[in-house]
Amino acid sequence: MKKHRRPKKSPRLTWPLAIFVLLGLLATASFLIQALPFVLPGVTIDGSINVATKRPGEAEALITQSFKNLPQSVTFTNGLQEVRVALNDLPAQLDFRASSEAAFKVGRAANFLVALAEQWQALTRGVSVPVVVKKYPERVADFTQKYLAAFETPVVDAKILVQNNNLIAKPAADGALIDAAELLNNLSTALAGHAQSPIKVPLKVMAPAITNAEAQAALAAGQALLAKAPLNIKVNGTVPWQVPRETLIQWLDFPISETIRWRIDQTKIADLITTLAPSVSTQPQNAILGAAENLAKVQKADNDGLMIDITATTAAIYNALLTPGSGNPQAAVIHQPAEVRVDNLDELGLTHLLAAGTTDFKGSPASRSHNIGVGAAKFNGVLIKPGQIFSFNERLGEVGAEQGYLPELVIKEDKTIPEYGGGLCQVSTTLFRAAVYSGLKITERRSHSYAVRYYSPTGFDATIYPPYTDLKFENTTPGHLYLQSNIQGTKITFQIFGTGDGRTVKLTGPNVYDQQPDGSLKATLTQEIFDAAGISMAKKTFYSVYKSPALFPVIRNPLE
Repeated sequence: MKKHRRPKKSPRLTWPLAIFVLLGLLATASFLIQALPFVLPGVTIDGSINVATKRPGEAEALITQSFKNLPQSVTFTNGLQEVRVALNDLPAQLDFRASSEAAFKVGRAANFLVALAEQWQALTRGVSVPVVVKKYPERVADFTQKYLAAFETPVVDAKILVQNNNLIAKPAADGALIDAAELLNNLSTALAGHAQSPIKVPLKVMAPAITNAEAQAALAAGQALLAKAPLNIKVNGTVPWQVPRETLIQWLDFPISETIRWRIDQTKIADLITTLAPSVSTQPQNAILGAAENLAKVQKADNDGLMIDITATTAAIYNALLTPGSGNPQAAVIHQPAEVRVDNLDELGLTHLLAAGTTDFKGSPASRSHNIGVGAAKFNGVLIKPGQIFSFNERLGEVGAEQGYLPELVIKEDKTIPEYGGGLCQVSTTLFRAAVYSGLKITERRSHSYAVRYYSPTGFDATIYPPYTDLKFENTTPGHLYLQSNIQGTKITFQIFGTGDGRTVKLTGPNVYDQQPDGSLKATLTQEIFDAAGISMAKKTFYSVYKSPALFPVIRNPLE
């Protein structure tokens, strides 16, 4: 029996392979279509401008041509009024190049499947690309302010006003403001549609940030505060200050922020207290010392100074105003103890009167006598530490009309002229003598340019002229030094209190020599200091050279 062989079957393509081949063909076709240099068939702008098979530049020209009848301005309306605005001033503009580029991109997406779907849609049903309108949201605020401000109704916040020294509430009102986002959308739609119809300006109702209820609450609080007027402020139990209603009302602020509807301005309280404080503030007064057999004795006890603590007083007033039923606020005071007190004389070493120096300014003009009094007061009650070098000029400070001085004659360069503070050398000379008698080390001293009759005996003077010529001495005692100045009639005296360590002082002179008919002369004064055992501790000679007074003519104001 003859066997039949089955014919061999040809190999079949599997489904995955078939799909892969098909996708490859489609991809090839899609890539070939994307390579075309023109807009795909079936693509239009807004469904009416056929840009199919046009190159991008041709498509842009065609789109531009289709909008050639676009009005040069557009109309905005709120239903009651209209405003026309030129196209170039709008916060949105037609972009024909971007429109042509958008049309060209149809079917050319980076994703193969998306590109293929777009190509199929364009070839079978067509694709309409909207004309591109470029929006500028950042320009809307300025645009509405310039052209459409009349369409808006401002929001009115409730307010508290001050009228005729009273508080009144001004009611709130809703506002109608332009919706910027919706305005841009409406404008874009109108431009894409050739702006044939007026553009509606969208408004949205805006409620006030500060309501009538909030204003009434603030008004009630303010009126409760004003009911405390006049506000009496106590200082140490007395009432030196009274704050009237018209001042209290200026301390109120309405409103401050979205969360603070009213407040008391503490800065204004502090400003007032700063202005009033000097009327009750006092400087500490050092104890006034005298001496009996060179031992220091208290003649007048010290007194504390009093200062107002501005910050604490402001807080006290603020809390009193906010606290219902509170009494009058008490100012916070700071007591400043004096440097030299009855209870610290031994601690400072102020046990003895070391020495005193006196000069006589008899015959001085009134202005010179005045300056001597002002200057002497600067040095009354000065405390000098052990080892400290005391500078007359540093303690004296500025010399001018603001410090209370009057013009009077001073020796300056090669003349004698009026300047503020003339006569202060009487003060420095007197202090110099007290320091020499006290056995202190004089570190800087200079005589006058010519002999002055107020400083007899000649050769025992010390001139000063800030900031150039100064009088300085060192506290070489074991304790503090305490200066006291005093003027009786035409005599000024400086007392120097300190620790009596047994030292003594021997003065030789002043000895005048080489005296000439023109008034020029020379003098020497020698100070020798001995310790308690009589041993010489230091010796110094002060040399004085005085020129002829004729070399320093008096120059006065010709208007005097």
